[in-house]
Amino acid sequence: MSHLHPAIIRVIKMNSYAKLGSSLAHNYRTMRVPHADEKRTHLNEDWKPAKTPTAVTAAIRERVSTADRIAKRAVIALEYLVSAPREAFSEHGGHLDWRPYFKDALAWIEQRHGTANVIAANIQLDETTPHLVVYVCPLVQHPERKRQREVAGKVDPATGKQFRERREFVEPAHVALSANHYMGSRDKLIKLQSDFAEQVGKRHGLRRGVERSALTHVDLKTYHDALMRGFQQRLDIPPELLKPKSSMLGLRRESPEEMAARVTEALQTQVEGLMAQLATAQMDRQRAKEWERTAARAREDLVIEKGAHQKTHKQLVSLVGGLTDQQVQKVKEYRQGILHKRQEAKRQREAEEKARLEQQRLEKERAMVDRLRQLSPAGLAQLSPEERAPLWRLLAERRDLGEVQDRFLESGYFDVYGRVIRTAEKSPPQDTSTEKPGPKMPEWLKPSGNSGPSM
Repeated sequence: MSHLHPAIIRVIKMNSYAKLGSSLAHNYRTMRVPHADEKRTHLNEDWKPAKTPTAVTAAIRERVSTADRIAKRAVIALEYLVSAPREAFSEHGGHLDWRPYFKDALAWIEQRHGTANVIAANIQLDETTPHLVVYVCPLVQHPERKRQREVAGKVDPATGKQFRERREFVEPAHVALSANHYMGSRDKLIKLQSDFAEQVGKRHGLRRGVERSALTHVDLKTYHDALMRGFQQRLDIPPELLKPKSSMLGLRRESPEEMAARVTEALQTQVEGLMAQLATAQMDRQRAKEWERTAARAREDLVIEKGAHQKTHKQLVSLVGGLTDQQVQKVKEYRQGILHKRQEAKRQREAEEKARLEQQRLEKERAMVDRLRQLSPAGLAQLSPEERAPLWRLLAERRDLGEVQDRFLESGYFDVYGRVIRTAEKSPPQDTSTEKPGPKMPEWLKPSGNSGPSM
């Protein structure tokens, strides 16, 4: 089976409509795709009703709206890519017919996600290798089920300890938007590759790719740029290029040096194409070496993982081996007691921290009160607005500081909002009234010009 070509299936998560829009623009050719042949784009096919980026986006939005639970950065769409190596397809000398292969792949994806959640299926034939792109909304229908979880139980009257007990709850049926349900772990991704190769690829003479591959990722744009530059695979030297040129009147012929420079310049672009082809060949050789390392790495990882499992098994056996059910229950109760003590200690630390912060606040407030009682109006007026603002707020909040606030207001330095209306350098205004002065009414208590309460 080693001579067979591998079945290729890849999945990309998209957790925003911006990422989805960029992917759709590429696959539906609403943006320029350098490695796609524009003369063959009309050969591309769509196998679902949504055939434009706008239609696909609208359909995905509609499906997402049916979910009962949507996380903030939830994956709204999965992009599947199904293909095989270029040389496997019949168009390039292989045995693989792309149409039945892609039909079976689409049916497999629909069975995996549900037909209603498979939004678009686009066949791309304008590139070197045929491939299928499928957009899926990762909705999961969860039926009603019963679940058990530990909750606070009864309190032992003798010791005052509260035990925890397992209770059964009914979780109602719901629809969740969850890409992790399908590909949330390495094991799920490995199973996806294995299932696709076994259920689809094998039917079309393809095998599974090597598990735990050592292949590194080559940036797609870099590879395509090199590939486009390497399309010229041979030098094309027309005969007239090698003929010496002469002037219009035939009085002077081209020197060997001039001819060499002209030929070199003419062939420069073709040589660049061959060098680019060499660059892609170097990539392929590097990837071949990485494939050789894959098997050795898999064997080493398997030995390490097997040893770790055996070690864990021995530790678990040593912990509970030989204990009766009653003894195991006592161990669990002891653990619950330890957890309860930790929670109590945490609550006590939080209460102590809260009390400490409150004490700091009270001490700071007492210091501010002492300062207000000692400050003269002129001294308060000389403070910066940043220093004066918290002091004035305290005057307004504390009823026991009413006399202190009246003293500052009567000084004529401040308005009712604590803003300075007269600097300390100026003398206070003179009272020209012959009537014996008495306590002045604060400005904020004086009636306004309008009589009666304002509505």
